Amino acid sequence: MTKAGVTGMSDLLERIDQAIDQMADDMSLSVMMVIAAPTIAGRPCIIRRKAPGSKDAYGSTTVRPDGLPVIRIDPDLGKDTVKIYLHELAHIRLGHVDQVRRTNLHLAAPRSIPADANPSIREWENQVDDQVNEWLRYGRKHADPGDQLGIIQALYKHYKKPNKRG
Repeated sequence: MTKAGVTGMSDLLERIDQAIDQMADDMSLSVMMVIAAPTIAGRPCIIRRKAPGSKDAYGSTTVRPDGLPVIRIDPDLGKDTVKIYLHELAHIRLGHVDQVRRTNLHLAAPRSIPADANPSIREWENQVDDQVNEWLRYGRKHADPGDQLGIIQALYKHYKKPNKRG
């Protein structure tokens, strides 16, 4: 590709990025969750508003055989939707998904998988809780509006900054 071609491609990508940022201001919560998830998580992932396969869980994160994390979130959580969403994204951002077995559990029927009684999971959950609390504080402080959508938009914009991509 020529230098002019690279510059043109760079300009196009920048315009697309700006358009996505503008559209993000007007999106519904579910759509914004899908768009923002890879940016907040720090890597590609899939969001499904579907009851998780795990029994007694409101959300779950599994890893497909190809390594792509899949988050399932109960669609009927109301005001707790963003908290559960951020909880599952934190498992990805903190690298927990790199330490779990790759499976097809993302295809499991809702509520069909017994809860995991592994004691080491508690440490992960404590780390995740700390991350979620940090994200919620930041999101509430910078959200406009201060609702669930605003919190996700604030975090999305925060992680879109060039120094936050890593």
